[in-house]
Amino acid sequence: MKVRLVYSSGKGVALETPFFVGRVPGSEDVAVFKVKGDPGTERLPCSGNFEVLDVIGKDLKVSRCHVRVLEDEGSLLIVDHGPLGKGSTNGTSVGGYGTLTKGGIVKVRDFAVVSIPSSEPSITFVIYPLETEVPYTRIIDRIYMFRKELTSTSSPTKIIKITEEIRSYMEVILKHEESERLAGLIEEMMKELDDALTHKLPPMTIKVLVEKHLDKLWNALFGI
Repeated sequence: MKVRLVYSSGKGVALETPFFVGRVPGSEDVAVFKVKGDPGTERLPCSGNFEVLDVIGKDLKVSRCHVRVLEDEGSLLIVDHGPLGKGSTNGTSVGGYGTLTKGGIVKVRDFAVVSIPSSEPSITFVIYPLETEVPYTRIIDRIYMFRKELTSTSSPTKIIKITEEIRSYMEVILKHEESERLAGLIEEMMKELDDALTHKLPPMTIKVLVEKHLDKLWNALFGI
């Protein structure tokens, strides 16, 4: 299955399943990579000939072969894989499904937001099939849920994590938005969020910034 993976930084990559996201064996690099000859039908020990497709960063807290992404009858399978195929050390979260059990697996039909714990708040990415039109209303609904979580929390770590997840969703919406006005609002929001995260502004300041932009987006979307 051909999919697109978009990081919270806004960078995206198109690739074919199956693949891993995690620390490359023998390295501190956290990357998107494949095992050459991977049949995509079973869990694998974290060994073999690896083809690195894109390096995300360096982080020893991320497990080797942390997450595996497979295809099953038109659906995406997100697997908390780890070095032996029995699960990662620090877990994997999938938006709408929560934190997977160690070695757990979840099937998603359209798109998923995946978070991997790291030395930063998280490594977060949105993944969806290229052949399938992304369900716009579901993305908006998910962002609205994040907004409610954001409003109800004062945890600095959670504020940053939610902001990164919203940032990833904004990237997906922008690629499907035909209205120049909405696209402009989203680009403005993404730029300000990028600046805020890059310069590590206080989480409560970032929270106010996100809420302000989401209010503008709702007004534009629903005419209120």
